[in-house]
Amino acid sequence: CENITWKPPVVSTPATFSIKESCRGPFDQGVDGQSYSCTINITQTGGDPITQPLMMTELFSSLTTGQSATQFMIGLQGTTGWTCDMPTASCSIQPAAFNGTTGHQIGAFFLIPNGVLAEQDFENCAALSMGGATVATSDCLTLDEPSGDPEFEVSKDCKPTGERMVMGASGWF
Repeated sequence: CENITWKPPVVSTPATFSIKESCRGPFDQGVDGQSYSCTINITQTGGDPITQPLMMTELFSSLTTGQSATQFMIGLQGTTGWTCDMPTASCSIQPAAFNGTTGHQIGAFFLIPNGVLAEQDFENCAALSMGGATVATSDCLTLDEPSGDPEFEVSKDCKPTGERMVMGASGWF
């Protein structure tokens, strides 16, 4: 007789994620162009803790040309644990750093020259991958263009309209 102990199989639940993105701007930078600030919030919505690094890729592109527009990125930074690389427009985090904290947020900052902005439309999206596979994407946001220079109608009449009056010690005369 042989004694066999049955062990139930280990069942793991794949991690699921949510990416929420918001962008603010344009902020007028004068002759340099218009700046925009985008925030990407990454949340694990279910499953087991992750065991592989995560990578968030910033997908900033021109709707007019269909080309990447990350050359207009002037900043990319994440909350504690995230390491960002502007040339690849991506940020990554190791499993221990991701599993150990919440409130994961990445900020992307863009400066688009006025002449380029007048000719092209832009959108910003983000994708999250783990082990080379995409696990979540954000909705793409179209960046608002400036609404033009404000116009004011101001008139000022500084000419005298009659005889000149002088203020004296006891009043006008």
